[in-house]
Amino acid sequence: MRFTRSRVFVPLLLAAAMAASVAAKPKKLFDCSGQLSKAVEKYNKKKYYDVNNILTEVLAQCPGHNAYDSMLYYQAKSLFALKKYEEAKTEFDRIVQTYPSSPFYEESYYFVGWSMFLASPATELDQASTKEAQARLRDFVETFPKSPYADSARASIAKADEKFAQKEFDNARFYDKIEQYEAAIVYYKLLVNEYPQCKFIPLALLGTAEDLVKVNRTAEASAALEDLVRQTKDESILKKAQLLQAKLSAK
Repeated sequence: MRFTRSRVFVPLLLAAAMAASVAAKPKKLFDCSGQLSKAVEKYNKKKYYDVNNILTEVLAQCPGHNAYDSMLYYQAKSLFALKKYEEAKTEFDRIVQTYPSSPFYEESYYFVGWSMFLASPATELDQASTKEAQARLRDFVETFPKSPYADSARASIAKADEKFAQKEFDNARFYDKIEQYEAAIVYYKLLVNEYPQCKFIPLALLGTAEDLVKVNRTAEASAALEDLVRQTKDESILKKAQLLQAKLSAK
């Protein structure tokens, strides 16, 4: 009986020792630098979904790493390439807010505003976020006027103005449609005063003149037509202006 217990007890001791040995082995550390290198390699191959998956874990596992700005940068650029502009803006902004000495700072500063602009809604919706994007882009141009991204930022600022002008033009057209001509005139004039370089100016001046005639403000209509003739060479618009001017002269 004593012999049987010994034969059972020894294997148990060995198993316990092996388990203790396994438990004593240190847990393998997460390879932050290695995973970043892997993500960069995927990025260079334009495998943006893979980059996003890798760096989502890296960013969670490696706070405080000396290459954390690089991790944020490649995550942001991958999200941008995937057209996830809101998420990309968040990551770019983390670089701007946290790493002012980063080699990615200037580019990230620009991409914050550009990502916001690309995420902005269509003109029939509220344009508050477009205004915010434009403000960020203007801030970028003021901060980095000689940046290689400055011209692109200025182009996006101009595109934002076109969206705002489109919004006012659509508002004027809506009031024209429901025959609220005084309201339409207000929006046409707002467009002309606020966005004098936009492509809608000739149509806005023509619409203003037509509506002024409808509400018997003929002197103002003539002035609007004079402005229109000076500002456009569009033959179809000029022909309409001439017909309207002839109508006014006949009164």
